[in-house]
Amino acid sequence: MIRLDSWMQTLPILLTGMVGVFLVIGVIVLVTLLLNALKAVGGIDDQFELISAQALEPVCRLKTQYLGHKNPRLHTDEVLLTLAISALTNPLVNSYKRLGAGYEAPRYKAWSSGNRSTLIRIPSVRGQSTRVELRSPDPSCNPYLAVAACLAAGLDGIAQGLEPPEEISGDVYAMDDAARAAQNIGALPETLKDALDAMEQDRLIMDVLGEHVARHYIQGKRKEWNEYQTRVSSWELEKYLVTY
Repeated sequence: MIRLDSWMQTLPILLTGMVGVFLVIGVIVLVTLLLNALKAVGGIDDQFELISAQALEPVCRLKTQYLGHKNPRLHTDEVLLTLAISALTNPLVNSYKRLGAGYEAPRYKAWSSGNRSTLIRIPSVRGQSTRVELRSPDPSCNPYLAVAACLAAGLDGIAQGLEPPEEISGDVYAMDDAARAAQNIGALPETLKDALDAMEQDRLIMDVLGEHVARHYIQGKRKEWNEYQTRVSSWELEKYLVTY
């Protein structure tokens, strides 16, 4: 029979080992997704050569190419990156209530260096703190899938040498529909269904995930949406039961 004190001494070692195993699995999954991302935008070797060559140019050039996408990703005269990956960064039915009108959530497709009302922000501070902030993801997303999709879209922009749209310096929340339309500022998908439709139409994002992951992910999320569509909420009962 195992003595209690011996078991208590062994327990921390077992827990440490389990944590290590989960970390290794997570790293393997992330590396696999990143390799798929590199393959999807032109091959691993080509991407390494491209990044090495671009590193000799100013960092700001890479930054703008990372943001500038067509086919379609971060280009507001077509569709923004987040339109294609919203099903990954905002994977729940409830996610789109946060992104709805009336909240100061980053739902409008624009970027800025200091404007906090835009979807993508590049803080003015430089050096070690230089970064790109994508402000739409919520805590329910799978970080491995979301990061892989963002990196793939960025590498695609660098590979094509594309430029982003003009920076939006004004308060997007304060603009009316006509003002936003004049500056080609669209909105993110309004529902999980719209996000899944956009994701299915984006060949790059589908290739990054791989056929197996993409198919099962979309199937599961469409089932979730269909279940939501058939449920009667308490708001509907309160709103309509007495009135009609």
